[in-house]
Formats: sequence, structure tokens, C-alpha cells
Amino acid sequence: MDVEWRFNQSIYNPKSQAYAIIVTLRNKAHQMDSIRTALEAQYKKPFEPLLTPKHLGKYEYYEKDSTLGVLQVNEHVQLSIHRRKIWPLSGYQYTKDVVVSICYGLTDEQKERFAMKQGDIQPRD
Repeated sequence: MDVEWRFNQSIYNPKSQAYAIIVTLRNKAHQMDSIRTALEAQYKKPFEPLLTPKHLGKYEYYEKDSTLGVLQVNEHVQLSIHRRKIWPLSGYQYTKDVVVSICYGLTDEQKERFAMKQGDIQPRD
């Protein structure tokens, strides 16, 4: 398992606030449904697919991901789950890894962008 925190500013800045954590579960693709079901049972809410983003910019493209699900825990906290993708020369491929991402304190647009890209919405450290 790999755990990666995301911060609004540099991790070395004492005023920096964490906004997300990304947990990568290595070689757990065969257990993705069980992981999803356990999280849904914990929060008593279902994961919803993100089919059509609401906040894409005019020149942005969204690569649909059939494995991506989003669960709104409350108005401040969002969980998302998907299989990790890589992009070799021949186009994207799914790996055997499951990624569970948790973000909090973000706007609706930032939450959506974070779920879509599973990456930074703020500059990296």
C-alpha cells in the first residue's frame, strides 16, 4: 500500500493545509468490488459513476473510466475509487492496483477534478 498526502502549499510550510490523501492498494484489482462494497457499507451510501463531468473547461477532454466511482460522505468529504491507469505508447492500460482517494474541504469543481484526474488540483511541493 502506498499513501500520498496532497497539500495546498508546500509540505514544509507550517500554514499549509492537507486537502487529500491517495491510497494505492498494490495488486488488489481482483478485490476491487469487495473494497467498494466495504466502503459503501461503512458510509451507507453507494459509489456513483462519474460519466459526464460538470466542470470541464472549453478545451478539456475527459477520458471516461468505467472503474471510477465517487461517494459523497458529506458536503465536505468525498471518496473515489478506481483502477490505476498507465499510458504506454499503445494507449492506456489498467494496472492491478486499486486507488482510493479521499479529499475534503474542496469546492464542487475541485472535488470533481480530483476524482477525474486522481491528481493535483494545487501546485505540487
